[in-house]
Parts: sequence; structure tokens; C-alpha cells
Amino acid sequence: PITATAILHLVQEDKIALDTQLESFYPESNIRSITVLELLNHTSGLPQDLDTLESYDHMSFSHKEVLKLICEVDNQEDVRGKFQYSNIGYFLLGDIIQKVSGLAYDEYLRKNVLNPSGMTGTYVDDPKAVIQKRAMGYDDGEGESGYAEEVVADYINPLIDLGNGSLLSTTNDLFSFYKALSGGEVLSNDILDKAWKNYGNNYGLGWWVYQGDNKMIMHSGNISGFTSCLIFYPELDFCIVMLANTSNVNGQSIGLSIRNIYFGRDYYQPKIRESINSFEFSEKLNGSKFKNPYFTLSLKIEEGRLFVQTPGDPWEELFAETPLYYFSKLHDFRLTFEDEDFKNGKLFFGDLEVDIERVTQ
Repeated sequence: PITATAILHLVQEDKIALDTQLESFYPESNIRSITVLELLNHTSGLPQDLDTLESYDHMSFSHKEVLKLICEVDNQEDVRGKFQYSNIGYFLLGDIIQKVSGLAYDEYLRKNVLNPSGMTGTYVDDPKAVIQKRAMGYDDGEGESGYAEEVVADYINPLIDLGNGSLLSTTNDLFSFYKALSGGEVLSNDILDKAWKNYGNNYGLGWWVYQGDNKMIMHSGNISGFTSCLIFYPELDFCIVMLANTSNVNGQSIGLSIRNIYFGRDYYQPKIRESINSFEFSEKLNGSKFKNPYFTLSLKIEEGRLFVQTPGDPWEELFAETPLYYFSKLHDFRLTFEDEDFKNGKLFFGDLEVDIERVTQ
């Protein structure tokens, strides 16, 4: 959302337009016909994560090398125009901010978003900088029971993730960000109306948008060692900020549960699950891929054990609670299928529930 806010600030200053094509910045690339709007609302057709690009190495690649790799991505007209969440798109938006403004990404943010919002404790991450009260990040390791035990998270090079997960912040600062946005101190009401409009799949320009009795705006995030969630109701002046220094939680689920408690609604509570001993998984699952509105997940069977992978993440073992209901012991991640054809089912992550459909086997 902060990268999107910076781009929309450039739109507000008439320095860029939502229909500007990437040809203006990358004229010889395969992505030149994509527009700024398509990057913002995840309809560009670009893959989800840098890890999905062939030969990508987050430890050794420079920002310039990553950019070259993205510009060589094959044209994906078959999925363009459809919602497909893409962190790569926001990497490009971070680069575009620098090209259009003539300032470094962190300089433009500081001048036009962070300072006007009073976000004095928010920084673009620099691994060499001494930052007071910087939290250590933790990730999931497997304990003796098979359930998660915390370990120090793997290092992620923030210098190649500008626009896409390179910020350090605090709960107070993110609350200040909400107050500045809703108070019109960063973007005009006309621009906010565009940002908080549902363009399809309940997504606006950098924000998830849900319209009930009152409009709810939200976004969650997860990077190695850290999880975040920001939820607010502009009409009610109600805001929730959740930050955790572990990636072994579902920020969206926690944020929505806090909301439900506040409004007196039922809320999700995770539980320890028991698996069937010596369960034989169907070969129909081996090599299968299942799509949902956000990403495609892959399944495989090795030595009788079932594993799942989502884009950019390692393979993770699933266990059978019933013949058609599988769960992870590392995350609150579950799959259930309608029948033994394994063509359709549902994915649960905390209290998030989405339909899945098999696309290959």
C-alpha cells in the first residue's frame, strides 16, 4: 500500500498517469504494453514472485539484474486482464517511482508519504544500518512432534525488493499512515476514491476493498521472519494494526479475528489436529496444480507423503485428518476436496476460505 500511495502521489502531481504504458520506462522489454493501472491492481499477467523467474538468486542479484530478468518475462496475454497477485509488479512500481521522480525510492517516500504522515519510525531497510529497536525475525522449523518450532528467519536481501517488502515500520506509524490517508494529508479524495474502488476480486489500487454495511480497506503482508496486517473502516474511523516478528502466522486471520471480537462477532480459533496414521494418498494428487483467485498451488507425493507448494515458498508436508481433508503442522493451512476425483475443493488459511480448481495433473 505504501508503494501504491507513492505512485498515486505522482498521479496526483500529473507526473504519471494510470494508463501510462511501461514502454515509457522499458521500451525494448517484453512488458512494454503493460500499464501502471495493471501493475497497481494485479492484472498485468506478471508472475507472483521473483523466485518463480528462472535463474533468479536473491542473494547475489543486484537491483539492475533483477530488473533485466523481469523485462525478459514472456508475454502473458492469456492471463493479462485477470487478477493474479504479483509482487513483481510492485517491484516495477518501486523502480518507476525512481525513474519518474528522479529521487531514490526511500527519498521520495520520506518526502511525500512518510513525513506528511508523521511516520518517523519507518525506514527502507538497509542491512548495514543500525536501527534502534529493530526486531529479529523468526520463521517456522519442525519440532519433534511435527508441529512448528521457531527458528531465526533466513536472510532476504532488501536492496532488491524495493516497492515489494523492503520497509521497516511500527504499529504507531502504520496507524499514523491510516490517519493521514483518511484525513486527506497525503492523497486527495478523488485519488483515494480511485485507490479504494473495487476493480475486481475485491482489489483496488494497492488495497483489498470489501463493501458491507461499511467499506473495509485492508492489506496484509508476509516476508521471511515478519507478518503484518492493516485493516480500517474509513466511515467508522476504526483501525487495526497487527505486526509480528514471525512469518509463522496468518496476519489477515489475526486482524479479522480482532475485528470480529471488537464487533461482537464469532471469530476463528486455531486448533491442534490429529492425522490418520499410515494414510495412503491418491496418486491423482501427485503433480497436480490447483488455481484460486490469488495464486496456483502445487502438490506432489514423495515416499507416500503429500507436499504442497505456493509460489515463492518451499515445499511443505500435509497430513490427512480425513480422506478428503489435509492440513499443515507448520502453518494454519488446510485443503479439502469435494470427492475422490480431486477436481474441486477449498483452501483455508486461518479464516480465509477460497475455492480451488485442478488445472493439471
